[in-house]
Amino acid sequence: TIEWRKEEQVDAILDTADPNEPLFHCVCPHRNHGFDRWGHPVYYEKTGGVRMPKFLKYLTEEDLVRRHIRMMEHTIRRGMHSSALNGRNVEKMTLVMDMAGMEYTIETTGLKVFKKTTKIDQDFYPERLHRLYIINAPLTFRGVWAMVRPWLDAKTQTKIQVIGSKFLPTLQETIH
Repeated sequence: TIEWRKEEQVDAILDTADPNEPLFHCVCPHRNHGFDRWGHPVYYEKTGGVRMPKFLKYLTEEDLVRRHIRMMEHTIRRGMHSSALNGRNVEKMTLVMDMAGMEYTIETTGLKVFKKTTKIDQDFYPERLHRLYIINAPLTFRGVWAMVRPWLDAKTQTKIQVIGSKFLPTLQETIH
């Protein structure tokens, strides 16, 4: 991990603003906002609206992977802030991915990026996920999930909850 962090210059990744931030907000609306009831930082993303060909007009697969690393490092800092506020160690995160608008076609580039970021998470950010809520998941998501799920280790799979449109009670129960 130490070698990887040096090679990828991870320790300096947040020292400068992400020049692609406005593009990411346009193509994939997202927000780091609030904490769950255990103090874990919460990240929201409108994943279902992502169109990989649109991203790839302006960014490379590597740009997307770097963006993911940047997000992980930012979330770790938010966890450190929560640790200080709550007087206990907070190292995990809660994610909410909204699949509304998901297309019915599977984009191979998107799957490649997902596979790369999943490997990075499992190799270099192990046990950082507290919960992942996949909301507004259309029926077609089941096929994608069946294909993607084996890429995740068994423990990670137990932290993921796929919910349809009746997600509000679950989120209200766990997120401030």
